[in-house]
Amino acid sequence: MPDVNELKVHDVQISEVPSFGLRGQTAFKKVLTFFVGSHGPFVREYPPGQGDTAQMRADIEHQVVELRRLVEGQE
Repeated sequence: MPDVNELKVHDVQISEVPSFGLRGQTAFKKVLTFFVGSHGPFVREYPPGQGDTAQMRADIEHQVVELRRLVEGQE
């Protein structure tokens, strides 16, 4: 089984970047960037009005679970 520290989430950053709609309107989308152990960076983008804390946590956890499945399959 892999060491727990190998899949520790770190360097989490949340930023807002401008995005442009079909009619040229400007809005800000959220961009989540994070690492899991030595893997990453992983990037998730959320349209304006989406990307709350619960969703971001769920997305990070999903990535950790997927990596754990891959790492465990290598042993």
